[in-house]
Amino acid sequence: MQFIPVGAEVALNLPGATTTQVNGFGAVRNVPNLPGSPPICQLAIDVAPGQTVRVQANAIPNPPYGMDELCHRADEAASMVMTTVVANVPT
Repeated sequence: MQFIPVGAEVALNLPGATTTQVNGFGAVRNVPNLPGSPPICQLAIDVAPGQTVRVQANAIPNPPYGMDELCHRADEAASMVMTTVVANVPT
């Protein structure tokens, strides 16, 4: 997980990016094809104006399962991250 000081909409410019939601928050999913790198599925979650949480799932060197499963694992991790973020927002 990584906090990034830009809006998640920046991730829409990545090739193959698609919009989705994580726990009710708008998000962008991307599966970058980086030569020489293991498969990656990442989500950029819009948490506030100009604030994004990025969650990635990758497998080194290659997962014993397909990209759908890798993205499913990224989705699960992102959901857990957002549950924690929301639970820790000051009231």
